[in-house]
Amino acid sequence: MEVRMRYLTASLIVLLILSGCARTHHTMISDADTYTDPDEARWGTIPNQPLRVVVAPNNRELYIIRSQKSQGLLQFGNPVDRKMEKSLSLGMGPVAMAIHPDGRTGYVANHFSGTVSVVDLVNRQLITTIQVGENPLRLAVTPDGQQLYVTNHGSNTVSVIDTSTTRVIRTVPVGYRPAGLAISPAGERVFVAFHGAAEVGVIDAKTHELLNPLPAGESPLDVDLTPDGRFAVVLNEGENSISVVDLKTGRLKQTIPVGPEPVELVLSPEGNMAYVVYATDAAVGVVDIASGRVVRTIGMPGPSRCMAITADGRLLYVAHHSGLTDISVIDTATYSLVAQWGMEKVGN
Repeated sequence: MEVRMRYLTASLIVLLILSGCARTHHTMISDADTYTDPDEARWGTIPNQPLRVVVAPNNRELYIIRSQKSQGLLQFGNPVDRKMEKSLSLGMGPVAMAIHPDGRTGYVANHFSGTVSVVDLVNRQLITTIQVGENPLRLAVTPDGQQLYVTNHGSNTVSVIDTSTTRVIRTVPVGYRPAGLAISPAGERVFVAFHGAAEVGVIDAKTHELLNPLPAGESPLDVDLTPDGRFAVVLNEGENSISVVDLKTGRLKQTIPVGPEPVELVLSPEGNMAYVVYATDAAVGVVDIASGRVVRTIGMPGPSRCMAITADGRLLYVAHHSGLTDISVIDTATYSLVAQWGMEKVGN
């Protein structure tokens, strides 16, 4: 009860963590559990805040998700002059975006609508809308671009979408409040952070069956893989730590303490460094994976909810949920703040 009350209290101030207390390892959430909407979806209705920032594969364009009371917006930004060039209407409560490997198509998870918006990024227009499970939260495209995986936090499932037909071809029951996900470099495995259990689920991308889970810390929220596919790097919101898991043995290699209330991690292109943002701390933590410690803390204009790194790893874009600055740009070579971006309002 003490743990549950602690997280219910924290959920009032954390803007990008998922509701629900951590449960014991391998304990599935029962049907009797009452679903509590993630806090990030609550702020998904707040107008004019950057809910997600994504960098185009060619580093020449930014995609920024924002919200109005009745709909979400996808805006196309120029990173050079830091101006918004066009907006597209999306479903309600957009919370995540993935880009097809060819860079021509984007997919946005609309949390309140239970849908995924498919966007033509070249012509900047909506292609179609796909109905998925309840409260989609994160999504990722396989390296070959053939399938899109969507975690449905409300229905405890993962939707598998054929990108050529934009149809759901499989719904995988997982039962652990699925959150962040990552796909192996070869595309044969899908790794899903189960925020309702201290583990990471593994889905066989060919059979779409659940395999043996990987260990993690309390309430894992996000997961990424090193480029060589050797390690899974898991962000544990419940215990303010990062778990590094050896994918060959399936065993925990190390646990790295980070700052309070971490909400997202991004790996460098080489996979040797991890960047962590915090919901209530105006900082970005820089973690050296090999040494297992935070080597730098970069001060920010305000607390952050998400970030994106360029393909070459040179710049890190950080979105804030308070203050006059909406997006900060960090030079990863010098760990310095090189630009700030205050976005214009787009209505109510």
